[in-house]
Amino acid sequence: MAAGSDDLHLGSLALELALGVFIGIAIPWTAIKLERLRWFAASTAYEPLNALAIGLLVLAVGKATHGNLFLAAFSAGITVATFGQRQRESFEHFGELIAEVFKLAALLVFGALITPALLGMVGWQGWLFALLALTLARPIAIWLSFLRSGLSMREQAAVAWFGPKGFASVVYGLLVLGSGIAVGEQVFQIVAVTIVASISLHSSTDIVVARWFDDERAVPAWYGGVSRRLRGSKDSS
Repeated sequence: MAAGSDDLHLGSLALELALGVFIGIAIPWTAIKLERLRWFAASTAYEPLNALAIGLLVLAVGKATHGNLFLAAFSAGITVATFGQRQRESFEHFGELIAEVFKLAALLVFGALITPALLGMVGWQGWLFALLALTLARPIAIWLSFLRSGLSMREQAAVAWFGPKGFASVVYGLLVLGSGIAVGEQVFQIVAVTIVASISLHSSTDIVVARWFDDERAVPAWYGGVSRRLRGSKDSS
């Protein structure tokens, strides 16, 4: 990780990034080509494990060669989606289950590290940063990204308030904590209070925002027509 490093060299960083991309392309492409051969083909029952095996192989090689694991994983996913249609389709449902398991595991680890003492160590500056990130920085960024999108102001406000799912913040917070950099613990504390504030605010306002859309103006015209026809058929019967 480059943050907080005193001996960062652009040459080694470029090599790490390039190696990650190469691993993410070469290994999945080779595995897909070999799997099409009769000697390496997998039975139908085990086909969902092909993509998982490719991912573990990319992880192992990336660790051994010190390639960038993020770029390796991202490039591997694109390579499988481009050249391995059968692997992608067979892994789709299984991959969703695996992703949820890893998400729950990361959330469990993250939650176990959050204590009242940790939340109090950040001081009022940390809580102020968390509130500004949730109520100012993210809504403005999302509002700018949805300009000329055709959404109403009410829809844009709802998207700006809830924003995208913040699971990546959990993963990055854990990575920073385990990176060993000087400010790693401080960054993790700020990430922790931001996520805690997000869970508290958004979980307590989801029903309010949902009811805000619970009127005829927020229902699509086609849905209203179908609903009226269904009610008419029930009345006539």
